[in-house]
Amino acid sequence: MCFAHGGGLIKAAADIHTRINSTTTDTAKQAA
Repeated sequence: MCFAHGGGLIKAAADIHTRINSTTTDTAKQAA
């Protein structure tokens, strides 16, 4: 990974993880 743009990539990755976690939680609640 190119660390020159690390800050932006880290934020983007965090946003993606947040979306995935939110989707997973919503799915789990619906399945419950």
